[in-house]
Amino acid sequence: MQSGKVSDAVYANQWYDHSPMFKFRVQNMMRRAQTPVTITAGNFGPLSLQMFTGLLENSYSYLAVLRQLQEDE
Repeated sequence: MQSGKVSDAVYANQWYDHSPMFKFRVQNMMRRAQTPVTITAGNFGPLSLQMFTGLLENSYSYLAVLRQLQEDE
């Protein structure tokens, strides 16, 4: 996950030579970057790329069926 790289990059800089407020903010940034960010889809749980792709494919299929039914009328 990319957020781990952010934490490592922040830590690799000389943050410890700065003011206490700067150190506090950097520590918060590193702590926040270590927590993975997930997008939830209602009660279905986390939305992965695979789930999102399937959702788009199904939506397009339903749309194609509805358009075909509309053209047949």
